[in-house]
Amino acid sequence: MEAHGSRIHWRYLDDRAFIDALRSKIVEEAEEVANAQDRQELINELADLVEVIDALKDMHKIAHTDIMAAKDAKFKERGGFSGRKFVDFAEHPEGSYGEQYCLLDPQKYSEIKRP
Repeated sequence: MEAHGSRIHWRYLDDRAFIDALRSKIVEEAEEVANAQDRQELINELADLVEVIDALKDMHKIAHTDIMAAKDAKFKERGGFSGRKFVDFAEHPEGSYGEQYCLLDPQKYSEIKRP
């Protein structure tokens, strides 16, 4: 942008500030993906999102293969989006894996109460 006449005011961030900025930026970019109006805009916004993901991976020294292994493990454990199935809600029997999974994150699954 500077090569095209823009005057950019910037500063270097230390590791903590950079990671915090990337975490904020990923939310912004995800919202832009969600609001994309056509295929090309979606492609552009996904590219921005991947750029932030790559920066976070680099900062935390995470290999792409590590992410894909976690993705595959989660898919085997909980499934994914194949078949276009979307969960509206789930009922978990007391003591089941599903109940235990939800109890591990009470903020995300506040409707699940500990006995």
